[in-house]
Amino acid sequence: MEQIINKMSNNLGKKEALYSSSSFPQDISDPRFEKVKSVFRKFPGKRLLDIGCFDGTFTYSLKEFFDELYGVDILEKAVKLAKNKGIKVFQIDVEEENLPFEDNFFDRVFCGETIEELYNPDHLLDEIYRILKPGGDCRYNNSQFSKLCKSPCSPFWISTLSDKHRFKIQYRKIFI
Repeated sequence: MEQIINKMSNNLGKKEALYSSSSFPQDISDPRFEKVKSVFRKFPGKRLLDIGCFDGTFTYSLKEFFDELYGVDILEKAVKLAKNKGIKVFQIDVEEENLPFEDNFFDRVFCGETIEELYNPDHLLDEIYRILKPGGDCRYNNSQFSKLCKSPCSPFWISTLSDKHRFKIQYRKIFI
């Protein structure tokens, strides 16, 4: 058991180092954030989970649409900053660890520019399905379709994963 814990800790450290080049605080002046926010304005709920919440700046900007804000991120520094904003946030590796929430817990899940960073998103998609309430939905954005990604992020690939994980997909161009 100790070997497994050490291996998970080493993997988390390597991934954390990979993503730690990001700058703090998160810059939400990009018009894409306002587009995503406009979607949540139309679909508010009780609980929101932001997967890859970074420092919580964008998550916190959604507080008017949700009673409770939750987040997960791989970066320890990001988690601390998000907690300071009042977000219930956890440091986990979404590619390998289970989300620390009970089944059918969230009305909405947001996964902003995170899924394309995963080598194998199957585990995360299974977890999202598990924690969403019946009738809940997951909104994700991915500006990486035309760029080189760790995972094969094409519209076909996303449709295939969505079918496999029992999601209904709707394509909407919400980015400028």
